[in-house]
Amino acid sequence: MTASHRPFRQSLLIARVLWGALLFSTVIYLVVLITIAPETTGPATGPHALVFAAIGITLAGTSIGLPPILYNGMLRRAGFETTDIPDEKAEAMFRDQQPTRRVFQSPDFVKSRAAQIALTPNIIGLAMAESIAICGFVLGFLGQPLNIVLMFFLAAWTLMIPRFPTARRALEPVERVYQARLD
Repeated sequence: MTASHRPFRQSLLIARVLWGALLFSTVIYLVVLITIAPETTGPATGPHALVFAAIGITLAGTSIGLPPILYNGMLRRAGFETTDIPDEKAEAMFRDQQPTRRVFQSPDFVKSRAAQIALTPNIIGLAMAESIAICGFVLGFLGQPLNIVLMFFLAAWTLMIPRFPTARRALEPVERVYQARLD
């Protein structure tokens, strides 16, 4: 089965497995840090902590802002075909005009392809969030106190947990970009 013909549910499952793997890796980083990190030696707000905090803030902004930009651009380039069909449920403003609604010509293909396209921006956003935890991991090995280090892990988890891949999260942008329904 080629990637272009992968069913929607399978693509969603792949996205969820990758989400879980990246989230779980941050837990492993914390366990390793707590298990084998050296004693705390530096001040709570030493220069390392401030530099890594600035890096973490930049990574958080990138993790939030970049994936939607990438996803919307990739969706526009996908060139999904739409058509207007009569909308039986809508009220006509004038007697001689039938209201229409825009739909995708191949909704199953669009769903499948959209889930595949969503993988790349999603992984990039999750990787940026994971990098914040890695900053905390490094700070722990540089001797920063655990309460400083934990803030980096909490920031990473705050960015990662709400990104659990769902059908709605993959398909709403498609409908918005094309202003068409996937019914």
